[in-house]
Amino acid sequence: MKQNKKIRFPIWAEMILVIALVAAFVAIRIYLLDSNGCEIQGGISFFEAAQVSGTALPLLSLQNLSVSGVYTYLLHFVLSFFGNRQDAAIWFQNAVYLLGMILFYFAIRIAVGKVLAVPFLAVSALLPTFVFGGDHIRVLEPCVLVWTAIGIVLFVLAVIYRLVRGAIKKRREAIPVSSSEEAAQSAVSRSEETVQNSWEESEPKPRKRTDPIPNPLPGPKKHVKRELDFDIEPEENRLEFDHKISENDDFDL
Repeated sequence: MKQNKKIRFPIWAEMILVIALVAAFVAIRIYLLDSNGCEIQGGISFFEAAQVSGTALPLLSLQNLSVSGVYTYLLHFVLSFFGNRQDAAIWFQNAVYLLGMILFYFAIRIAVGKVLAVPFLAVSALLPTFVFGGDHIRVLEPCVLVWTAIGIVLFVLAVIYRLVRGAIKKRREAIPVSSSEEAAQSAVSRSEETVQNSWEESEPKPRKRTDPIPNPLPGPKKHVKRELDFDIEPEENRLEFDHKISENDDFDL
């Protein structure tokens, strides 16, 4: 029975699919922002708190450290380059979400494989837009920082897991096999050879055309060489049977 060959997904096809999903993520948001405008529909308080003005933002400390505070500081940093524009705040939101999505993809791919990483990337890139609609991308939410932070942690853990698994594999390959394991492996190989030989012997061999047909009747017994011995051996002078006769004897006439 032929074994089914393992279906392999080429790396170039995977990269093309990943780039296409990221491009679709960006293209859908560009289309929705051009169609519906770049006005913020939710979380306007974060935009107002992060606007660039004469007054500086309060410094973050361990007492007032929070996700909302970090989000406001990062948004203020972006607005300091692009000005107090709502579209810049919306694209900052999308960029943070996209970064977390890519980190999740690489973490899943390193730890589990591409079979789950590519579908997860497709769902995270397309599903929120079609489920929540176009207004969802115009809502400022600090939870995207939590999303990205989880992606960073999972990516670091996946890299550590990959390195540890590779080190353990190299160590196992470097350690010589013990005598007991070698004996067990040799016993298993001998048993497999015995089963294979018995299977081959049990199978009827094809008869050649030149082979004689087996005779079912009993044949003659094999000749056994015998020697004739006497209980009493005669003397040597009695073993001569040639008698000398004279020339005048004519008894044979």
